[in-house]
Amino acid sequence: MSVKFFSFQSFDLSFDSVGMGLTTDSVLFASWCGYFIPRTRSERILDAGTGTGVLALIMAQRRKGAEITGIDIEPRAVCTAAENFARSPWSSRLQARAEDIRTFDIGSGPRFSIIISNPPYFKKALPLRSAARELARAEQAWSAEAFWLMVERVLEPEGWVSVVIPPERLPEYRNAARSSGFSVLRSTLVSSFPCRTPYIGFYLFGRERNDYSGIFPGGNIRIGEGPDFQDGFSIREVPGQYSAYYFKLTGDLYLFGREPVFYRQ
Repeated sequence: MSVKFFSFQSFDLSFDSVGMGLTTDSVLFASWCGYFIPRTRSERILDAGTGTGVLALIMAQRRKGAEITGIDIEPRAVCTAAENFARSPWSSRLQARAEDIRTFDIGSGPRFSIIISNPPYFKKALPLRSAARELARAEQAWSAEAFWLMVERVLEPEGWVSVVIPPERLPEYRNAARSSGFSVLRSTLVSSFPCRTPYIGFYLFGRERNDYSGIFPGGNIRIGEGPDFQDGFSIREVPGQYSAYYFKLTGDLYLFGREPVFYRQ
């Protein structure tokens, strides 16, 4: 059976067996996280709802030495992520586990310093074309409340949480976060073209009791070489032409500075 791949500069990603495959939003979000989540002492990262593992892989590329665990409730997604991890240059720092966020815990083990997530955020409505895709897109085993309860169990006191969700879902996640003692510290809204309403947002949360004075000097913090922080940008300038900021975020990821190419093996 043929396997479909996305080819990046530093790794290949298979995704045929995963419900949600790969999207531009997930690549942009992982790139944003890699640049704009402040450094932590342990750099132990959890990718909650890992799917193909693309968020974990981009974070492994951007965060030298970080140890990253990807969890997913869907067994085929975990297998695919594990295969993608094993083929990558950072295989020793990546692992994939079959876990449900409602029960996932680390016990007496060390806590994570960063949690990133591209959660399922579509309310279940019409049936989708596969059970795996429905599970990936629709909130069945996932809710904002369950997510933040997991955060309380597995995140270290000084840790960071970042999610990618549509702006209209922010109040729901913000309310659940507030119940767990977290608030939004910075955000970037993304639109498809200039002057259009943003359709997705990247949000960074931290614990409300912590002192963040000086964490974001001049409104900006980035890891290594990368673009300045912006609170909004568009993916394209005009049809067929990507924006300059899009290229700044993804220039070290896509082949020849363009979106990845497909091929079958």
